[in-house]
Amino acid sequence: PVLSLSASLQNRSQSIPMTLTSGTSVPYEMLRWQERKIKLGISIPLNLSRGVYRTKLQMASSIAHVDIGSSAQQDIINGTIYPLQYRFSFSNSRQSSPNYIKAPHGQQGYLYYSHTLNGSSRIGSQFAAGLTLYFPGLLRNSSISIAASFDRQEPGGYIFSRAFNFSRGYENRFYKQISKYSVNYSVPVIYPDLALGDWVYIRRVAVNLFYDDLLGKSDEFRNAYRSLGLEFYFDISVFNIPFNFELGPRFSYRFMDRKIRVDFIALNLFF
Repeated sequence: PVLSLSASLQNRSQSIPMTLTSGTSVPYEMLRWQERKIKLGISIPLNLSRGVYRTKLQMASSIAHVDIGSSAQQDIINGTIYPLQYRFSFSNSRQSSPNYIKAPHGQQGYLYYSHTLNGSSRIGSQFAAGLTLYFPGLLRNSSISIAASFDRQEPGGYIFSRAFNFSRGYENRFYKQISKYSVNYSVPVIYPDLALGDWVYIRRVAVNLFYDDLLGKSDEFRNAYRSLGLEFYFDISVFNIPFNFELGPRFSYRFMDRKIRVDFIALNLFF
């Protein structure tokens, strides 16, 4: 078993849809609060790799002491709560050339359940699940990934962090139940191996074509957030630090309001 202990201070915010009408913009209220958290966890990682396949399983559990600071909104409780989380995750991939952006053959998934102890001021719970499948693309070193994610919360005065991102191009919004499907097609464009002085090294330039389809439900309200877009990103390292960033612009077409949104994003940080 592996024991872990962490402490954090977070300023959290979450938008809550007020009126949901399909095909129109959605008014929402922005909630803001501060959390001071101390978290103790235990995990059992298992490495089941054989031959050219890397297979890992992990079972984990954690408990946290969370102090919630003063909030102007009554929707978020003030005081101390004790969230518990139980998590199972797995990954399986076939070893491939480092020129692949993602593993051409692989699977990743997770299940977890979170709740607050009965001694907390109010009770909240969350169930989440996700599965991602990876396939080789049509072009050399390209890959296709298909992901399905689900999140169900009963807030009870506290909103848990979601395990996956909202549909690209939209502001993050809270719903009691969210289901999401995504497709990505990642293609490397060029490997410049370009050093810009002693500060920045550019290893690869790539593009990612994506489609997101998310459905949010809260009681009788529901709305769909669909987007289609393109991401350009540069695989770079800075100051000879032994890990890489993937940085670049994202262009998202939002089907809800037929507008295009441009963001600058940090896609990954990997060793």
